[in-house]
Amino acid sequence: MSIRDFISSILDHKRIFAFLIALSVVLCSIGLKLTESHTAEIIIKYICDSAEEGLTENGQKINPYEINSSLVVKNAVSALGLKNTNIEGICRNITITPIIPTSEQEKYASWIEKFSDYEKNEDEKKSTVYYSVKYTSPVGKDYAKRMLSAVISQYRLFYVGKYTYSNDITQLSGETVMQYDYYDTVDMLREKIKSNIDYLSRISSADNDYRSPHTGYSLLDLAAEYKSLSEQDLSVAERMIVENGIKGFDEHDTDLIACIARYHRGGLPDKEKHEIYSDLDKKDRKIVKRLGGILRIADGFDRAHLALIRKIKLNYDEDSNIVEFIVTPNTPDYYPDITSAIRKRDLFEIGFKTQSVIKFERP
Repeated sequence: MSIRDFISSILDHKRIFAFLIALSVVLCSIGLKLTESHTAEIIIKYICDSAEEGLTENGQKINPYEINSSLVVKNAVSALGLKNTNIEGICRNITITPIIPTSEQEKYASWIEKFSDYEKNEDEKKSTVYYSVKYTSPVGKDYAKRMLSAVISQYRLFYVGKYTYSNDITQLSGETVMQYDYYDTVDMLREKIKSNIDYLSRISSADNDYRSPHTGYSLLDLAAEYKSLSEQDLSVAERMIVENGIKGFDEHDTDLIACIARYHRGGLPDKEKHEIYSDLDKKDRKIVKRLGGILRIADGFDRAHLALIRKIKLNYDEDSNIVEFIVTPNTPDYYPDITSAIRKRDLFEIGFKTQSVIKFERP
């Protein structure tokens, strides 16, 4: 076939060739889309006094690689309301990289250059307090941002719970006790009771025949007693408001206020266990979660009631569904402790179905 005949055959079948070219372009576009990935990044900083020594508030070693642990990621996926999600895949696609200041890098380089004993100088090295956390996803940029934000949010809660609030209420005395109010004390008692139940249930499987020589209780009997104690209603504020009422408010509004008072300091709402809350309709429960959430995080910002914060500004990013709390302290030289606010923002996030970030701004 000559070149002329070849060109002539193309012209005769130009529609078929045009279709094949268009199909090739579409398939190439789909292929590129499938292989495309999006990366989100958040820089975190450990701010406790012992962070440069590589230690948490309670003296344990900082482990930033807990960020992509299955527990933290699973909680993040649950907070986003996602189902049938590959937890292990998300864990693998999260990378944590230490950010070492330039001055420290230059110091380490000088040790090597001078052939000094590098291992001997290890004690002089400062632990970095900054880490870059990246998540790469093939789904989309917004998904990557939302997922990483949720992971960091859940890691904060995990960190605060594991490394900050480690006091055992049964071991406190004197002035130490006075820094905790009623609801903080109840929360710690509940944690202590739960810990005892878990411990008794665990060891009972190894020794079913044990009975106390003083009470005659078995280990499972003791666990049952602790469980009964944990089910007691310890919400004094709610009970007082319901029983005594508030002048100027009808019974319905009084129930709303009672629930808001309960959840702004105590546990989270539970339709199955909390009678007054379960009797409210869907609209009223939404009001309780939102108003209780606002009051709860506000209480966390000023837990010690020392008025250390001048103002709080809120920014909302609709694309990533993240609320930023921009906190301005009263003095530029002292940033108040906000770990309580971090711990108590859970109801706000539930009520408004969002994630939140807390930042400082100099006055």
